[in-house]
Amino acid sequence: MDFVVTVFGALLLMFYRCAVLLTVCCT
Repeated sequence: MDFVVTVFGALLLMFYRCAVLLTVCCT
């Protein structure tokens, strides 16, 4: 269960970083 949470957290963090980068680039 911990492994699933870790993977999900990593994907969420990567998606968040991409969203921030897109926001900065588009602004």
